[in-house]
Order: sequence, then C-alpha cells, then structure tokens
Amino acid sequence: MFVPTAIHIRHVLIYLFLSHTTMKDSETFLKNVYNTHAPHYNTIRNWFHRFEKYDFSLDEKDRSGRPRELDLDKLKHALQSDPFQSSRELAVTFGVHHSTVLEGLKSLGMRKLFGRFIPHHLTQANLDRRVDDSITLLTLHAGDR
Repeated sequence: MFVPTAIHIRHVLIYLFLSHTTMKDSETFLKNVYNTHAPHYNTIRNWFHRFEKYDFSLDEKDRSGRPRELDLDKLKHALQSDPFQSSRELAVTFGVHHSTVLEGLKSLGMRKLFGRFIPHHLTQANLDRRVDDSITLLTLHAGDR
C-alpha cells in the first residue's frame, strides 16, 4: 500500500491551493484518496495560510525551543566522565528536558543506583570486577581477625 510522505502531501496541497479548491473540499479530497494517511484539517489550513502569504517552500520552518533529540554518544561520554550527575544536571548540560535524558538513559541500558548511573546489564568485565572486589574485602576482613 502506498504511504505518502509529508513532501508528497505538500505538493498535492499546493496543487489544490492553486486550483482554488476550498480547504474543506481539499480535506474531503485527501481523505478520499489517502484514507487514514490524509492530513488533518488544521494541517491543511496551516499550509493554505502559508501559501496565501506567497510562501510556497515545502520545507519545515525552524522552531524555537529545546531540541527533541538527544545525542546518545554525548550522553554516554558525559556519564563516563562523571557518573554522579543527576538527570536534571544532564538535562541542563544538553539543553533538553530531564525526561528526554531519562529516555536516553533507558535506551543506553543505564539506571541510577547509589547516586550514580551504572549499566543495567552487567558485562563480563563488571562481573569480574565484582568478584575481585569481593575477594579483596574478604581478605581484608580475614586479616582483621
């Protein structure tokens, strides 16, 4: 089944606008042709208003505000340099909402434990380190007796 891209829909909207089709008729036409993939009436209205201002560019306008995406490599590097940062501190660092940071941490498989972020799944190196630390603690404890 054909799924139209946003650019494809915008080309059709320009055609409908230039052929003097009303917004309501355009909505009906698009729903008949694209069914569930048709744009909402508000989207059609927004594009028609833009075309009325002789702005026929099909590109999205830049929006103000925080970026929606977080660079996971930068997040991972920040955690490696200081694992004791809070999600809110990381959010300020990257200029995103702290829930975006939490989603990024989840996708990296990290969780907060004892005030720092650690891998959710232990690697073989993590398991070996735990064994070594346990042996060291047992040796120290045995030496106190």
